[in-house]
Amino acid sequence: MTHHHQLRLFGVLLCVCAWFAFYGPLAHAAVAAIPATPQARPTALATKPVALVLAVSNAVALVAPPRPASLGKPQPAPMKPLRPLQVLLPNQTITLGRKGRLAIAVLGTGQRRVYLGPARLKVVAQHVSVVFGPKARVHGLDGTHVDVIEQWLHSQASQASPAAQANTQSPPDDDALRVLTPRDGAMLLHRNPEMEFVGRLPREGSLMIFDAHGKRFWTQLLEDHRVYFPNSVDFDWGQQFTWEVRKATGGKVAHGSFRIASQATARRLLLDKPADLPQTPPEFLVLYAMRLHLAQAYEEAAGWWARLGIQ
Repeated sequence: MTHHHQLRLFGVLLCVCAWFAFYGPLAHAAVAAIPATPQARPTALATKPVALVLAVSNAVALVAPPRPASLGKPQPAPMKPLRPLQVLLPNQTITLGRKGRLAIAVLGTGQRRVYLGPARLKVVAQHVSVVFGPKARVHGLDGTHVDVIEQWLHSQASQASPAAQANTQSPPDDDALRVLTPRDGAMLLHRNPEMEFVGRLPREGSLMIFDAHGKRFWTQLLEDHRVYFPNSVDFDWGQQFTWEVRKATGGKVAHGSFRIASQATARRLLLDKPADLPQTPPEFLVLYAMRLHLAQAYEEAAGWWARLGIQ
């Protein structure tokens, strides 16, 4: 390299050093001002359910966060009983007494886990770990049960949405006539429906039932809160009905709908009923009640909820 070229290279290096000395801090500040790629929100992860409680004994409780110290003395953490069909979230702590039993469905894994006390559990991101106590008994859930759990969580989330709550309005009159059974949209697993009302019956009111085509199927005076239909009324398998209660003057007081399940659907649901025996794990009874409820077989599901003590 000649002496002339060395001088030119030295001049270029001086210019570069001068540029960094003046513009370097500005360039660093500009790069720092560019927002980073958004990451997953911790709040969203914290609210994602990890598991669903299927069955739980009385000796199982959820440990609430510790209370702040009062007058320098630590306060004991409050306990809240765990309930069936309650979701478990990350960072929750569960304690099981000596005779405690907890059965959960771990979401996304297809696993049923059973924990026995005495034990202490910690809910983490994707499973429930044992802090101390016996190891969990791990079982697989069949495809039907996995589908039931997914549908249940989806339906509960839909009902808890603001839109669903806004559409759920109590009747303006506490004494207004409304139906108890069959619930609106219910599916019956038999052909002998009965109707039960609560509230004020209209004077000389009529109950009118229509088939799926809007044709009048049955009409009678509504003189009592309970309605039994004679055997001559042919409610057949797979039929859908709407009903209305009208005043003598023609005004509509109440209305609703129900349907009779197809014979194949009714047979399948009834044959899949688990044996209600002492040795039957209670979570299978809960899963069956969930399945009935999701199928809108509310009448049959209500009997199971009552038997299981779930309100």
